[in-house]
Amino acid sequence: MTTEILRSMLYRGSEITREVAWVIFDEVHYMRDKERGVVWEETIILLNQNVRYVFLSATIPNAGEFAEWITRIKKQPCHVVYTDYRPVPLQHFIFPTGGEGLYLIVDQKGNFREDNFQKALSVMGDNIDLVNLDKKKRKKPTEGADLNKILKVIVNKGLDPAIVFSFSKRDVESYAKSMGSMDLTSQEEKEKIDMFFNGAISQLAEEDQKLPQIIQILPILRRGIGMHHGGLLPIVKEIIEILFQQGRIKILFSTETFSMGVNMPARTVVFTSVRKFDGEDFRWIQGGEYIQMSGRAGRRGKDDKGFTILMVDQKMEPDVAKQMLKGQSDPLNSAFHLCYNMLINSMRLEDTDPEYIIRRSLLQFQNDKQLPEMEIKLIQLNKQYNEINIEYEGQISEIQENQPEEIIVVDIMIHIKKRANNEEPKPAKINEDGELEVIPMNLSCITELSSIKLDLPSKLDTQENKMMIKETLKEIHQSFTENIPTIHPIKDMKINNEQLDKIIDKKEKLKESKSKSEKKLLIKNVQQQIQNYEKKIKIKTQIEKLKIEIEKNNKIVLEENLVFMTRVMRRLSFLDKEQIVQLKGKVACEISACDEILATELLFANFFNDMTPNQIAAVLSCLVHDENSNQDNQQIQDKDLSKYFDIIIDHAKRIYIVMQESKMEIEEKDYLSTIKPQLIDVVYKWAQGDSFSDISKLSNCYEGSIIRSVRRLDELLKQMEKACEIIGNEILQQKFKEASKNIKRGIIFAASLYI
Repeated sequence: MTTEILRSMLYRGSEITREVAWVIFDEVHYMRDKERGVVWEETIILLNQNVRYVFLSATIPNAGEFAEWITRIKKQPCHVVYTDYRPVPLQHFIFPTGGEGLYLIVDQKGNFREDNFQKALSVMGDNIDLVNLDKKKRKKPTEGADLNKILKVIVNKGLDPAIVFSFSKRDVESYAKSMGSMDLTSQEEKEKIDMFFNGAISQLAEEDQKLPQIIQILPILRRGIGMHHGGLLPIVKEIIEILFQQGRIKILFSTETFSMGVNMPARTVVFTSVRKFDGEDFRWIQGGEYIQMSGRAGRRGKDDKGFTILMVDQKMEPDVAKQMLKGQSDPLNSAFHLCYNMLINSMRLEDTDPEYIIRRSLLQFQNDKQLPEMEIKLIQLNKQYNEINIEYEGQISEIQENQPEEIIVVDIMIHIKKRANNEEPKPAKINEDGELEVIPMNLSCITELSSIKLDLPSKLDTQENKMMIKETLKEIHQSFTENIPTIHPIKDMKINNEQLDKIIDKKEKLKESKSKSEKKLLIKNVQQQIQNYEKKIKIKTQIEKLKIEIEKNNKIVLEENLVFMTRVMRRLSFLDKEQIVQLKGKVACEISACDEILATELLFANFFNDMTPNQIAAVLSCLVHDENSNQDNQQIQDKDLSKYFDIIIDHAKRIYIVMQESKMEIEEKDYLSTIKPQLIDVVYKWAQGDSFSDISKLSNCYEGSIIRSVRRLDELLKQMEKACEIIGNEILQQKFKEASKNIKRGIIFAASLYI
C-alpha cells in the first residue's frame, strides 16, 4: 500500500494497524521529498511502539543519523546494514561538444583522470568560456549530431541497452523522434514488439487506440528506441518499461524520473547535459542527482562494468567535475512541514497532539543535534571578540559610523602607476610615468565632481585614445595653479531646495567632525586598528545571529507556524477557543487531496449546492491540478464555470486575509497561484462524455498530466462525498458520487499492465 493510505488508516484508528508487527519502507529516501516526505514522517511517528521496521535505500549517506532518530522515538535498536561495494563498477566518460571521441575521466577504481579531463575541455576550443549559470541553456545545433555519434559508438561496441537522460520532456521527445536513421531491431524483434503493443492497447476503446501519442510511438518502438517522461499516457509508459525490461528497446530517452523507483538498469547511461533548470536558473547537476541517475548503469549478473557518458557543452572547473562525479548522495534531511490536515487529525487522536508529532519529527531531531555544536561555536566567537583590544575604539567607531552604508560601484578612468599583472592599482600624479585604466570603484571613493566636462571618445581601450585623454588632462592641470574647480550643487547646478541645503550643511559638519576625529588618531597602526574594529563588529554580528539561532533551537521547530495556523483555524471556526475540533474541522480531516481549508470553506458556504455533478467535477479540478503552464491566463470558455472559478478566487482571498491577520508569512499571489484553471473546460467536457482525443485538444498540457490530475480529482470527489456524509447533506453527497462516476471511465482509468 502507499504511505498515504497507511497514514490515513492510522489517523482513523483502524483495527488492522493494531495487529501490524512489521512495516517495510522501500526507497525511504523519499522522505526528503518536499511534498510527500512529511507523510512518511507522520506515518513512522504514529505507528505503534511495538512495530518493527525495515528501511531500504541505496542513497542515504547519513544512515547512522536516521537510525539514531528511529532509536530515539521508538525506544528500540535500529541496525544499519550497508555496503560500499558496487557489484558492477562504473567508468565515467566525457564527450566534449564538437569532439570525435570519449575521454575516460573516472576509472572503475574511482580515480579522477585530470589529464584526460583537460584534454576533453581543450577539444571544445578556447572560445568557450566557463559557464554562466544565470543564462538559460539554449540547445545548440551540434547537440543532435553529437548524440548521434555517441549512440552509434554505443551500438557498434555493444554497449546497449542505454538510457539517455535529458532534463525536459520536450527534449526527450525531440531526441527520440530525431533518431529516424537508427534501426536497432531485427525483423523478429519488430514482430514481437508489434504483438505486445497491440495486445496491450487492445483493452482500450477503439477511439483511444487512435490517439496521436499511441499512433506515433509504435514506429519509434519498432526501431528499438523508446522515450519515458511524466507527460506520457500511463499505458504507453508501462509498454515502454516492459519492452525495455525484455531487451526490445536498446536506447531509451528519459527524464530523471526514470531513475527514481523504477528498477530497470542499463549497460550505459548518457547525460545530454551536465546542467539542469531547477525552477529558477540553470545549475550544475548535483552529486546526489548524478549518483541516482548514473546508478542505472551496469546490470548485475550481466555486465562486468557499466559506463556513463556526459555530453559537455561548457567548460567546467575540475573541482566541479569531481564534486559531481565523486560526490556523495544527498543526505536525508527532513522535509517535515505543518499542514492543516495533520494538525486537525492529531488534535482528534487520544494521547496525540501537534506538538507530540513535531517533537518526534526527524526535523526536530536534526535541529536538536546542531545545538551542542552551536553552543561551542558561540563560546569560540565570544573568546575571539574579547581578545581583540582597540586602544581608540570610541573614535574609530565614530568614524566608521559616518561611512556611507549603501555600496554603489562605478567605473572610473584613472591615471595609475605601471604595475605587474597581479599588483593592486595605485594612483599616479598626472606628470608621473603611468597609464590610464578603467577601474570599478565604490561610489564612496568619490568625494567631489569636477565642474570641467571632458568629452571622451566612444572607445577607451585603444592606446591612441588613452594618450589623447592623458594629454588633455595634463593641459587642464596646467591651466589651474590651484585645485581644479568642483561642482557645487546649489551654486553650479542651480538646485533651489531647502532640504538639499540642509543635507549639504550636515555633510560639511560631518566632514569636519571626521577630520577632527582623524587628527586625534595620529597614532601608529591606525589602519590596523580600523581593520581590527571591523573584524570585531563582524564577530559581534555573528554572535547575535548565533544567539538567535540557539534560542530558536531551544524551542520546538515550527512553533511560530503552529501558533499562526492554529489561530487561522480558530478564526475560521475549525476549532473553538479550547482548541476542540468543530464540525468544520471534522470535515477538513477527510480532505487531503487539495487545500483542505479552501475546500471546507466552499462546502460550508453552500458553493456546490446549485451546481450539476459535471460542473462540480470541473471547478474542483482547479484545486488538484498542480503543473505550471503557459496557459496560466487562459479564459474559461463556459460562462457559468468562469463565474464559479471567480467565486473560488474570492473565497481564497478571504482566507488569505485571515492568514495575513494571523501573521502567517505567505504572499497573496503565491497562495492564489495554487488554484489553476487550465483543466476546468477539459474536465467538464470529459464528464459530459467527450472523447479523450477531443478534450486533450482543449489544453496544451501533456496527456499524462491530464490523466494524473483527473485521477487526483476522483480521489478528491470521494473525500468530498465522505465530508457530506459527516455534515448530513445526502443530496450533495449524491452529486459528488455522480461526479466521480462521470469522470471514471476510458483511458484515464485504464487498468495497469502490471496487474
